[in-house]
Amino acid sequence: MNRDFSQLRADQFHPLFAFEGIGYLFTEQFLAQYSKYEIVVVYENNFFRSFISKVGMEKTLQEGYDLFANEEKFAENCKAWEAYLVRAKKVIETYQTPEDDLTVEDWQLVTTTLRECWVYHDKTEFIFTDTAFLAQETNPVIAKSLKRLGEIKFPSSEVLHMLGLNVFYRVAEKIADQFDITHQDIKFFSTKEVEELFSGKKPDMNRIARRKNAYVLLGFDGVVTEPSAEVTALIVDEFRVKASDIKTLRGITASKGEVEGNVRVILADYGSDFRAVDEYVKAMQTGEILVTENTTVQFWPVLQKASAIITNQGGLNSHAAIVAREMKIPCIVGVANATEILKTGERVSLEALGREGVITRVEETA
Repeated sequence: MNRDFSQLRADQFHPLFAFEGIGYLFTEQFLAQYSKYEIVVVYENNFFRSFISKVGMEKTLQEGYDLFANEEKFAENCKAWEAYLVRAKKVIETYQTPEDDLTVEDWQLVTTTLRECWVYHDKTEFIFTDTAFLAQETNPVIAKSLKRLGEIKFPSSEVLHMLGLNVFYRVAEKIADQFDITHQDIKFFSTKEVEELFSGKKPDMNRIARRKNAYVLLGFDGVVTEPSAEVTALIVDEFRVKASDIKTLRGITASKGEVEGNVRVILADYGSDFRAVDEYVKAMQTGEILVTENTTVQFWPVLQKASAIITNQGGLNSHAAIVAREMKIPCIVGVANATEILKTGERVSLEALGREGVITRVEETA
């Protein structure tokens, strides 16, 4: 099907994942599994943001519900998942510190193994679990499935982290060394362009330079597409945050309540560096509303000071949602670009009473 991607509209999409420093090469691996769900990835200013269409999200939520409600099917999925984790750990062990020159077969094995991880691990994400989460109180099969999902999520996350953020890049950098490519440049190659290095073909480095500045990748109908430069510019602008024009933000209520308070925005690199946590703990004032990309266990000291939590990412079963319910404080998740729109020190009112949570920027009066 031919699509006119120049007509994509941000208001038809829901925020998915956002990370600092994720290059084109890794994005392709992620999209290999997600491309059937209508995904837009926008990279600009060294920041990766991904979005799923509302239609695609309806599909993932139904797929997740159907899987968790079918005891036999879910058991088969877990069995295959556990077998995959065994295979993946062998690949990690083999390629964690590559010393000898690598072959195209080595590269293909690593990329295939990484892509397969999302076949299983994606079922732990809110776009698959939220509908099932709401149904678990009245459906014991779903409750049992979600409990098992929680048990397997941690070892799966470890494999994804080690394979995707460690081994994958080490292998790519080793290949870069073999072909006199910089480590930074190879992060913006395509998978195919890396493979072609082994047959003596190098990509257009002007195209690599453009990707380093900004790129868009689209996953629709199971196909990953890099649009033209003209369409890329249109999509980047459409999905760019226009903070000053936004007075009200909306997301998913993960823990009910309402509060008014000052914002504390935390932009930590959750994936790799927690050295700044102590500084954030010192800076955050008790009663402030925490606004962040997502939360992890390392941020528990910060969370203890928060009167409410707002996250860009996540769903009803995310870390922020679970902690907020335990602490009995309001929480709204899946708030698109909250960390870019809201500023530390500004005052907001947060109303998380229905299915949709609303954050309103409070106008300061003289």
